[in-house]
Amino acid sequence: MRNGKKGVIALEEVPSLCDEQAIIAFFSPFMSSSARAMLSDALRQAPCVLMENVRVDVGEVFVKKLRSLGAGVVFSTADGNTRLLCLDKR
Repeated sequence: MRNGKKGVIALEEVPSLCDEQAIIAFFSPFMSSSARAMLSDALRQAPCVLMENVRVDVGEVFVKKLRSLGAGVVFSTADGNTRLLCLDKR
């Protein structure tokens, strides 16, 4: 873990319906069915925070996977540092 920092994973733009379904499927094992419905609503109202209090090493994995699903996401720490992760856009 780099410097013990934590941050948030935020969705920057509204994904297409296909991407939205893939993102919900990715999060499904970690959420209840009611939380999945809330996530679906949140995805349609981007920008929004998807996860809070995320360790940098976990953020790296999630950002990489979410980007592979077509999501426009960023990870940033409380100090606004988004350069902790490789944030190149596809």
